[in-house]
Amino acid sequence: RQHDDARAQLRLLADGDSAATRMAVLDPVLLDAVVRGLQRAVTDGLPAALRGATADDLIALLEARGDWAEAASTLWAEAEPTAVGAAKLARAARNYLHIDDRASAEAALLAALRQNPDQGELYRMLAVDVYAAQGDFPTADQVLAAGQDNAIDMLPVYLGVTDVIARRERARVEHAVVTETTPLASAR
Repeated sequence: RQHDDARAQLRLLADGDSAATRMAVLDPVLLDAVVRGLQRAVTDGLPAALRGATADDLIALLEARGDWAEAASTLWAEAEPTAVGAAKLARAARNYLHIDDRASAEAALLAALRQNPDQGELYRMLAVDVYAAQGDFPTADQVLAAGQDNAIDMLPVYLGVTDVIARRERARVEHAVVTETTPLASAR
């Protein structure tokens, strides 16, 4: 037992003291029971003050376990139509991106933008992490143009512009390389 505790402490030192690292040393059965208890508490009509804190604990636990889809779903359900709700939707989008669910990330970011169109980071995420990542550069450009018109914090929008330009150029180079190598391969 003492040897296992020492190993767990060394792991914390090596990996950093993150929630995911601490949860890795917990008994999976106990962890599952905690998740179920928090989920039940969130859905059983707690008072608003307690519900928010309990939902936050559940979300943190789900994220630490790498259960991105469930964490995103919980964030979406807890997102009220406020700036705080928009932040939860942006966090849900990040979780969806962890599992490459770009359609759900897009929906979460669009909902967040409807609630808080002043946030440049929302435009950047939508343009770069959703549209440019799929090679849809015209839509990425449109999102960033909307960000330039609406956002108050412009730095993330400008960073998004440079990221989209870089991805577009990378895609052109990759396409040119594929186009140049294809005739050589077919000539053989």
